[in-house]
Amino acid sequence: MASFLSNRQWTIAVIVGFLMLLLSLGAVLLLFPASTTAQCVTKLTVQRVFTQDAGGTEKTTFAPGEAIRFAAEVNNDYGGYLLGANGAELFIGTDFFTYTHPVDFPPGISTHIWDATAPSAADDYTVAVRAYDSFCGMWVGGEGENGSFSVTGTEETPPPEAEPTITLDPTEGPPGTQLTVQGSGWIPGYEGDTVELYFTVNPEDSWYRLGETTVGNDGTFTATVTIPADAAIEEYYILAIIPEVRTATAFFQVTESTGEPTCPEPTVTVSASSGKPGDTITVQGEDWLPGGTVTVVLVDEPAQFDVGSVSVPGSGAWESSFTLPDAPPLDYWRRLVKIMRDASYG
Repeated sequence: MASFLSNRQWTIAVIVGFLMLLLSLGAVLLLFPASTTAQCVTKLTVQRVFTQDAGGTEKTTFAPGEAIRFAAEVNNDYGGYLLGANGAELFIGTDFFTYTHPVDFPPGISTHIWDATAPSAADDYTVAVRAYDSFCGMWVGGEGENGSFSVTGTEETPPPEAEPTITLDPTEGPPGTQLTVQGSGWIPGYEGDTVELYFTVNPEDSWYRLGETTVGNDGTFTATVTIPADAAIEEYYILAIIPEVRTATAFFQVTESTGEPTCPEPTVTVSASSGKPGDTITVQGEDWLPGGTVTVVLVDEPAQFDVGSVSVPGSGAWESSFTLPDAPPLDYWRRLVKIMRDASYG
């Protein structure tokens, strides 16, 4: 019985001792992370922060709105990569630009670039870059590693874009007036574009299309159009339009007609005043009403010879040639070249 108690006491003593050992190890484990963090010495440093122009040349003075490039050299002395996937980060901050992003730090010195635009206000600026050491769990970099640059002068304001315009000659006239429309200032960017010309009393109502023209390399154009014959007596908009891009406006006053329109007198000329059978004679006409048909007839009463016909083109000028037919000797001085049409001249 005494031996049994002795073994039991020994067992209890072992259990108690084991529990005390576990408690001691737990205390050590609880304290270990804090002790490790406090003792971690980073091997990641921000060595230099500087500025460059867009081409990569170091520069510290910029004009407002000029392209600026921030650069930082970071040294990783761990001998292995610090990966962005594991929490490595890089931060850059200025008065007008702030950015934080994951980054991989290779062993040794690596250069990191950010592109931006210089602010419009002239002043001296500081650039701060901080690197996050994911191994030690801390940000590194301080005021001693900050960069700086200056912005001088004032930002140039681009000149206002020229407004395209049109002028009319004349600015008033009766229906049917021939109107010259001249455009200027249709640059830059409109060279070669088609400009459509319209006529209307109210731009919100229907438009009458007068024609179109093309913008020249100097941003100008000239077009001649006709005011509609049925236009009422009032003021009209003349619109020059590149659809969905640009519009210019001028005004034309339709006035009363000063009289009945007159048609020019048609004329006829004959290439020869005499000839013999077999000779070729040419007859030409000008200022004839387009669309009609002209018939050329040789007449020596009572004889009559139809020698040709021709349609009058849009220009009103026509020409017809024929060969003098065989006939008894006639005094061609007494012959009359008679021009007839299938419709009266109006």
